[in-house]
Amino acid sequence: MAPSPQRLSVTRRAWPLARPFAISRGSKTTAEVVVAEIFDGDVRGRGECVPYPRYGESVDSVVGTLEDMRGAVFSGLDRKELQQAMPPGAARSIVGDALLIGLSCHSPEQLDAAPGEADYVTAGPIHATPTKPGRPGTGLEVVRHAATTVRRPWFAIGGIDPGTLPEAVEAGAARIAVVRAVTEAPDPAAAVRDLVAAFP
Repeated sequence: MAPSPQRLSVTRRAWPLARPFAISRGSKTTAEVVVAEIFDGDVRGRGECVPYPRYGESVDSVVGTLEDMRGAVFSGLDRKELQQAMPPGAARSIVGDALLIGLSCHSPEQLDAAPGEADYVTAGPIHATPTKPGRPGTGLEVVRHAATTVRRPWFAIGGIDPGTLPEAVEAGAARIAVVRAVTEAPDPAAAVRDLVAAFP
């Protein structure tokens, strides 16, 4: 059976902001995001971006740039080739993200067995979290193991917030991925600052 061609999906998303965000021409009440997903058989890569107004970008222009790349994605161009074929900007950034291969690892054994094709791995979830329903927390041992053995980019995940982040950093985490710590915070920008401040 011939391999399935890569397929590009482009969508627009908009989320209401907890409070208006001041910009030079007024204020915004929603965050408009462009999502690009690249499917290669059963594998899906995803990238998201907010257009860069300072470079003259809009949601429409980013979507248009991505739509123009459907044929190139279908033909199987790799990450480097696609990025070279695209102008600098948000669209090129998220295509690059969508073609990164990540692997979730939930134990030291899975970290050790991670194939070389994975561009990055995750270690966790440290704590049980509704974003990974049914999966128990791994505790910090998987983070300690990643910190001492993994030689590619890796991210600590799972129930991380300003209260639990210090123990993850102490265990060796230098990168994290969070969802609720920001999306459910009364002040998302302040939550991000608190998380960043927890790193040495």
